Amino acid sequence: MNRLIGLVSGVVGLTDGTDTADDDAAYRQVKLTLGELMADRDAAQGAAMHWEEKYWDAEEQARQLEKENSVLADQRDQAIVEAERLQVRHLAAAPNTDPDAEPEPTPIYDQLAAEQHFELGVYEDVTEQAVAS
Repeated sequence: MNRLIGLVSGVVGLTDGTDTADDDAAYRQVKLTLGELMADRDAAQGAAMHWEEKYWDAEEQARQLEKENSVLADQRDQAIVEAERLQVRHLAAAPNTDPDAEPEPTPIYDQLAAEQHFELGVYEDVTEQAVAS
């Protein structure tokens, strides 16, 4: 009985030689049950540490994504400002003030049209284009 009390209380080696077979069986049963409980507790603590690590990894990934998102948002805002600036510049330079009218081709379009022989006139060479203008 002393061994059983020692096992439960955590004090090892308490025996006075009066333990019976029933005491030995109870000791083994309690020892197994305590061992299972301790194994379950250790497994639960391991799982908790694993999920806590996953949580902090996810938090770090979220911070990184937030930084990347911020950079992309800044780039988007810059692109919008640049597009608006180009649109204003194009509208200011265009002689046509009708907003529904198709914009006039730019000089680079004329140059590409001459080089690639597509619409706006098919020119065999640049001198014909100059004469046509």
